[in-house]
Amino acid sequence: CANPSCHGNGERPLELFAPERHRLDPDDVFLKTPLSHDELRANFLRASAFIDDFDGTSSLLRKPIAPSAGGMEHEGGVCFESTDEPAWQVMRRWVRAALGAEDDA
Repeated sequence: CANPSCHGNGERPLELFAPERHRLDPDDVFLKTPLSHDELRANFLRASAFIDDFDGTSSLLRKPIAPSAGGMEHEGGVCFESTDEPAWQVMRRWVRAALGAEDDA
């Protein structure tokens, strides 16, 4: 997702940093070094800005899911085939926690 053609681009609404991809320090691009505190904080704040609700319409949760599983169209393609995938469940729990909602799963 932090590829320059996707979310690794400062012109995108959800700009993200990742090892071996987009970095705050251009000298760190392509390095496997862990993200810095500032990069982690920026990722957290940017992702948090996309938590618009939890009634099932949050774009942060729906965009990466296949449209056939209730997701939204996403130029980056499908990241999760279904909401049963463990990584998607982690995102779901994070969104619910950020909203102060109790986890029902």
